[in-house]
Amino acid sequence: MAESANHCQSVDPATGFCSQTRTFHSLRPEVPLPPPYQPLSLPQYTLSLLRSSTVTTGGGDTTFIINATKGDSLSYSEFIAQFHSLAHCLRKNYFLSGNDVALILSPPSLHVPLLYFALMSLGIVITPANPLSSDSEIAHQVQLSKPVIAFATSTTSSKLPSLKHGTILLDSPEFISFLSEPNVDPDVINRVQVSQHDTAAVLYSSGTTGRVKGVMLSHRNLIALIAGFYHIRHPQKGPDPPHPVSFFTVPLFHVFGFFMLARAFSMGETAVFTERFEFEGMLRAIEKYKVTYMPVSPPLVLALTKSDLTNKYDISSLLMLGSSGALLGKEVAERFKEKFPTVELVQ
Repeated sequence: MAESANHCQSVDPATGFCSQTRTFHSLRPEVPLPPPYQPLSLPQYTLSLLRSSTVTTGGGDTTFIINATKGDSLSYSEFIAQFHSLAHCLRKNYFLSGNDVALILSPPSLHVPLLYFALMSLGIVITPANPLSSDSEIAHQVQLSKPVIAFATSTTSSKLPSLKHGTILLDSPEFISFLSEPNVDPDVINRVQVSQHDTAAVLYSSGTTGRVKGVMLSHRNLIALIAGFYHIRHPQKGPDPPHPVSFFTVPLFHVFGFFMLARAFSMGETAVFTERFEFEGMLRAIEKYKVTYMPVSPPLVLALTKSDLTNKYDISSLLMLGSSGALLGKEVAERFKEKFPTVELVQ
């Protein structure tokens, strides 16, 4: 991002082409990034952005995340307190070291993002897997990432092998107690030095070609992505713009769901997910929670264009859809715009 362009002194201002490196650079303004050798984890960075927003000035009572299936939620203040409590208890009760890998095998729940933030703040590498994976697929992912501890539920733990530090059940009284430790050391995270170049997560490819592959992402990779979105975010429309609410059409273990979660937190948005995606359930959630933004795939854009179910629910809160994964056909885009003239469709 900002770092790569500094190596070239002869960028063509019209095209962004550098004759020295024979590469093209973005013509957008450089995104400010923290110094690369400053100790900084992804959770610390997103917290620093959040504190500069209006979310924390109102007492932190803005809702951060909602499980639309169960109807439960966490405000920003609750989420921050619980992931700090969880980090404190994990550091106190388990002999985990920086760069140890923790496998997460759980259906979507509010506990999953809490785990992501708590573990990464301690320098633990997270590796979330699809809870519907077969035993052999899990064994392959364990071989790739070599976790020393796992977090699962009573319905998924049987798929896991024996690990050095065992498996913690997210639906156990022990884990629930970790979320409300009364004597949390406020410096437990600050004393942990996490390099931006340390691995933050090992996420898995879909296995479209060949077997599933593990993809290592550093804290710096993710910080740069968040910084890009944060500094070029779209201004909200209207004199009194609605609070941004995003609906996740992708699972939390997926690289896009994982990143969108961190992005929503850094920007003080509200994130809504369901335990299992279902088209009408999505429409119901849009109406109930006044969703303003959704990441979507081209087939979902087509479904919205063709389905009569969209007339059954009030989805007028939608302001933007971000379509990715494949190119969206011009005809589909035009039909979508005709049906939803007030929704911006970004590819």
